[in-house]
Amino acid sequence: MRMDTVLMQQILNAEPAFFDIEEKIRCTKLLDEMSTEECEELALSSYTYWLATFDEIQPDRGMQRLAALKDIRRHYIAENKKYDSTLERLRQTCRLRRDNTITVLRTLFADNFDQFGLTANQLAIRAEYQVLVSEELAKQNMVVRGYDRENRAILYKLSRTKKDTLELAYTLTQLYLIDRAAAASEVVSRGKQDQVVVVLVFDNYLRSLSPPLSTWMRSKRCRCSDPMGT
Repeated sequence: MRMDTVLMQQILNAEPAFFDIEEKIRCTKLLDEMSTEECEELALSSYTYWLATFDEIQPDRGMQRLAALKDIRRHYIAENKKYDSTLERLRQTCRLRRDNTITVLRTLFADNFDQFGLTANQLAIRAEYQVLVSEELAKQNMVVRGYDRENRAILYKLSRTKKDTLELAYTLTQLYLIDRAAAASEVVSRGKQDQVVVVLVFDNYLRSLSPPLSTWMRSKRCRCSDPMGT
């Protein structure tokens, strides 16, 4: 899992795509309310920033703020540009991310993951997650392939073949694939695109094979504050 240093620096120095100056001011104000630890948690939503923390270049404070601002902007838009609710959601997100292991998910199927220094506990969790995600993908195949004209990666979700699922397996799989798609968008756009396109393929679709609504809703809430910053 290596990235060209020049490309990495280009992505890390890319400015957030603010809609207007007001949006920039309010997102910057939200960033200033974050602690150093919270700022780092938000910055790690960027796959490139996360990867850079293991690289010799080591992202500086300016890169950290830019990466965090992009995540803040996503939350700000998701909260209909309401300052207080965005701040509350950001705090919740940071708390949630402390309980999730980003490195475990992002190295789930990597051939060479020694560079990430996983602890014995993380390795055990990784082995468990590998099984859960693999089993879930066998019930509903999903793949990130191609981009649209705006350099948004496309995630294809095929119809389920089995209904039974574990809530943890379902949620982890959604997080893993969305993060892969977001990372692809970030890289191919040189840090200028943070959106993804999800295509639902309804060939052979059977409503009876859909997971329980409660599982889907909890997964949706988790993805809205997920450790990848979708």
